[in-house]
Amino acid sequence: MDIVKLHAAIVHFAIVLPFSLLLLDLYYWLTKRLPNGLHALFTYLSFLVVIMATATGFFASVKFGKQALDFSEFHVHRALGLAMNGLYFRLAALRFLMHSESSTDPIRKLFRTLLVVCVALILYQGKLGGSIVYDYLLKR
Repeated sequence: MDIVKLHAAIVHFAIVLPFSLLLLDLYYWLTKRLPNGLHALFTYLSFLVVIMATATGFFASVKFGKQALDFSEFHVHRALGLAMNGLYFRLAALRFLMHSESSTDPIRKLFRTLLVVCVALILYQGKLGGSIVYDYLLKR
């Protein structure tokens, strides 16, 4: 399978999983429920799929070579993709801390705040990726 096609499939999961996690987290917050295994699963899968999206994105950019470097959006897209690995790692670490019985409300608030930032950035990342594909690559 072509790595570019694999990247396209994976990035859609990288968008929908964190967004679904945000909806799930807000539901738990509004109903005053503690996050459960489903919450943890969505968190850790979001982290893994962001790593996979970055890795496949690297190979996709190698395939396009110098052509990709011509796009101003590409540099922001690449930098943001690398930065999001760190943000999603922090999100997964906060979720791991929520597993313990001593999990405090400030950890949940920090988790939720970081999750909102992560979802906003992944949506922006998707917009940049779509712009690269539809405004540049498909027109050449």
